[in-house]
Amino acid sequence: MGLPGIAEATSRRLAAVHLLAALEAPQAWFHRRRETLTFVDAGRVCRAVEVEFSIPPLEGPPVTELFVPIVLIPTQGTRVLRLTNEAGVRLPALTSGEAEQITMTAVALAAEVRLGEEPDAALLRSLRMRGELTADERAGMLADDSGRQLEHLLSDAWFVHLVKMLAGAEPVLVPVRVDGPTRRMFTIEYEVALLETGSPWRRLTQSLGWEETAMLVDVPDVALGTAYEFEFQVPDDLELTRATLLLDAGERDWSVTGRETGGRVGQYSRLTVRDVPATAQAAAVLSLRVARGYPATVLIAALFVALVLTAGLERLHELSAATEAAAAILLTLPTLFIALIAGPARRSPAVKLVTVARGVLLLSGLLTYVGAMALIMYPSPGRAGADPTLHAIWYVAAYTAWGLVGLQTIGVVGPLIQARRRST
Repeated sequence: MGLPGIAEATSRRLAAVHLLAALEAPQAWFHRRRETLTFVDAGRVCRAVEVEFSIPPLEGPPVTELFVPIVLIPTQGTRVLRLTNEAGVRLPALTSGEAEQITMTAVALAAEVRLGEEPDAALLRSLRMRGELTADERAGMLADDSGRQLEHLLSDAWFVHLVKMLAGAEPVLVPVRVDGPTRRMFTIEYEVALLETGSPWRRLTQSLGWEETAMLVDVPDVALGTAYEFEFQVPDDLELTRATLLLDAGERDWSVTGRETGGRVGQYSRLTVRDVPATAQAAAVLSLRVARGYPATVLIAALFVALVLTAGLERLHELSAATEAAAAILLTLPTLFIALIAGPARRSPAVKLVTVARGVLLLSGLLTYVGAMALIMYPSPGRAGADPTLHAIWYVAAYTAWGLVGLQTIGVVGPLIQARRRST
């Protein structure tokens, strides 16, 4: 479907008027939004948003087609996959460049209405890009002719909300015929990168299993409709322990318990909010952790390797006299055991949550290889004791293995301590 006339100023202005109308009175246009979030890999999620809407009576000249802002999507790291109507037919949408032209025109119109005059173009570009100005920029503009306009616009709560909302997101504008069905439902699917929260130290403890990992999902269009339903599909190797929708006008809290999920993972869980204020901004915080058995399994593997190396250190002279058999055991049993419990697949989102634990597995397996290679390189048949170099290598390997056991123990005991602190 073509977009005739969209490059003309009159058509762009009319589309901007309809965009402002939808954003200023969203409950007159949009009824329900239902979003399903599924993990694509360790750092990205797929967001599928169903939007039920109807076109209210419009002021101005009659039109046969207008552009409806189906959803607001983040401007960075987003890839739109498909856009369909209620019959599953793919729909066209404006390109990012065309949508940006209409969005910029809408911001200019909103400013013009509030100022009663044409706004300064440089001022609008700065507000459109970032949603706000730095202290130095504000001081510079207040000193010239645009200062009066800036003060007036920043005193208007709705205009400030509009530029902040559009600074980090862009509307997906879809052409809709006015003479179509009264109530419509469109679905858009897009991929977006997840944002992790927390300090580097906290991320370290999270990767050990000490703490849950919090992932941030921006929800810029939470107020576009009378209700917003948020569903999360958790992969089999993760547990969603808590989901919180943070609103600038308050907080709606929701959590999953073992009883609600039947003690299983990989199920859908839902959060619904209604009658959100039109100026609200929101973000969903997902608290995730690896299935509880994984950190303990890693600990068992590390402990097994440490015990093997310690026992071998005590009998090192006997092992060095039977080099081939000892090396074969070291190269097969522990490494096969570790391979069987390596845990989450490489593309699984759980990988980012257990980076240190997987490192413990890798290093434990590497230590067995070091021990086997040392036996081969420094045999000592017919000698009164093991080669000094061989003994030094095994000594370091054994104590390193016990250090890995201690490190992983933190990941197993940590959650128990955290749970006890929360209960008290």
